[in-house]
Amino acid sequence: MYVIKSNLPTETDGFKVDRWKSREEAVEAFLEDYQRLSKQYETEMHLRNENFSDARGTIQVLVDGFFHYVELFKEKK
Repeated sequence: MYVIKSNLPTETDGFKVDRWKSREEAVEAFLEDYQRLSKQYETEMHLRNENFSDARGTIQVLVDGFFHYVELFKEKK
């Protein structure tokens, strides 16, 4: 199971967590988040795909002078 977790102040409940069963769906959603956020805020993305088996990434988002993050990672069992 892959998780995308964010602490953006635009989320109503503080942290937003989404889960996907496949790596491909999670990476696609992560890249869509980056495209959406980069249109509104200063962003920097790092995505690691080692051997294309696991994906891990971070989007750093500058909102009102503070850095917030969107993280992609594989959930431990």
